[in-house]
Amino acid sequence: MSGPRQGRIALQLAGALVAVALLLVLLEGACRALDLFPPPPGGSKLRYQRIALPVFTPARLADGREVLATSDPRLPFQWLEARKPAGQRRIFFFGGSAMAGLGHAPNVSLPREIEVLLNGLPGAEGIRIYNLGVVAFSTRQIVALVDDVLAHCEPDLLVVYEGNNEFLEIHSEAYARAIGRGPSWISATLSSSALVRGLTGGHRLDRAALEASVSTRDLAQNDARVDHSAIIDRIELSPAEIDGVYAEYRSNLAAIAARSKAAQVPLLLCTPASNWEWAGLADKPASVRLGYGPGPDPTDRAELEALLARIDAEIPGSSGKRAWELEYAAAGILDRLDQPRTASVRLRRALELDPHGRRATPRHAELVRDVCAEFDTPLFDLAAWAERRGDGRIGFDLFYDYVHFTPLGVAEAGRALAEVLLRFPDLRQVERPGEWPATQNSRAGQGLLEADGLAVGDFLGFGASPERLRDRSLWKYDRTLDELDQAIAEDPADWRSLCWRANAAFFRANGLEAARRDYAAALSAARSAAAPAEALALIAANQQRLEGDRRP
Repeated sequence: MSGPRQGRIALQLAGALVAVALLLVLLEGACRALDLFPPPPGGSKLRYQRIALPVFTPARLADGREVLATSDPRLPFQWLEARKPAGQRRIFFFGGSAMAGLGHAPNVSLPREIEVLLNGLPGAEGIRIYNLGVVAFSTRQIVALVDDVLAHCEPDLLVVYEGNNEFLEIHSEAYARAIGRGPSWISATLSSSALVRGLTGGHRLDRAALEASVSTRDLAQNDARVDHSAIIDRIELSPAEIDGVYAEYRSNLAAIAARSKAAQVPLLLCTPASNWEWAGLADKPASVRLGYGPGPDPTDRAELEALLARIDAEIPGSSGKRAWELEYAAAGILDRLDQPRTASVRLRRALELDPHGRRATPRHAELVRDVCAEFDTPLFDLAAWAERRGDGRIGFDLFYDYVHFTPLGVAEAGRALAEVLLRFPDLRQVERPGEWPATQNSRAGQGLLEADGLAVGDFLGFGASPERLRDRSLWKYDRTLDELDQAIAEDPADWRSLCWRANAAFFRANGLEAARRDYAAALSAARSAAAPAEALALIAANQQRLEGDRRP
């Protein structure tokens, strides 16, 4: 009887497993039908591309006013009234890290620069500017942000500048596979399950994790996020994959244009620009990078010309990453041969061949122009402006790395963008000055600053290290904050460091108490040290802003 009994038990177990499987399928279907436990918004598998919606949630200012304020910890603290006052005009800027101002304090950003330029101009009263640039966001996330702002924020104008993050998700997936950490079919299935999200809490946003996701401290241990050098070394996408990403980019821009048109809210699309001269944090000599020699590049003109001839001979038979590297190396040699215009042509060609997509290319710009033409949407051709401004080249004066603006880049691009904004009907009444004033960013770009600004509106995020303005690292702002912590630990009466650290906290959504504490300590220490009256006044003014409207 043991045989038949074992068979019955096996059948019962099999039936139970089938019943459990059917129950799980039914529960999964019910969760999806009822939209229970949806995936975190953002449309991406990457944690740092998730969105905290709505963008503005109920909050209270220090003076007791009830407002709507930014809730995403990656955004600088900003607020608006639940009901827009008569005469107020709201301009919302969208983008990724280039819009957010990664590497600097929030004052080193296009929206903030435009706010400073418009401040005090006749007719500009009532203009409110909001920077919704989030590090690593692509146009897919921006579509969701635009929907939220259109539904809840009564915007008068939308400005979109994006194109450098479209490949992030596909690169991360390819990189994970390349290092043997790609998801199995089981983990991929589980990660897409609404039921599993409900049981594990995976449908909820962890705001602390979001904030950490854009800091160097977190990224050092995060293989899900790919840095530039890893992309160059390990990843090369197929032409079909690249075309697919560009197609989605255009589709997302078209969706933004269609939504703004349906809502009758003006939209300004900007072509994205990037640094043609960038080749990574450690720019190796052309001869080493391309395997043409073990030592540094030659300095003799005849040797340089011979090396250029060897490179040009290899280019016709090259493609992908190799062709990009060859063109870049040729440009470097032409610069050393005092042929900058020809070198610029080769740099642009290298950018067009760059297979990695971490920089906006001329193809991105053409797609933006195409969408503007289709939807009759105004265009700020920032890429063309930057090319004209740089005498045929976009380089390190505008961008400290491959896509992120220097203070000089913010100052000059901000002025150019302000000129375009003042052509919109709602802004034509603003009286444009005969000459735009010098701003803290323009002064920094000219090398006129030896120390950071004490006033929160002038704080650029370099503290006592002006050389950091030229640092190529994406995470230099994090290092500034670490240095401020260290300086204060060593000297609790260091009033300048206390003020700068308070300025940094001023911009954080959850930074009110930290800023309040550090400003008070800075003012007390400055008085004890007989600091200049101007410094005391600036710290006191920061306190008043913090306790009042909390606008820089």
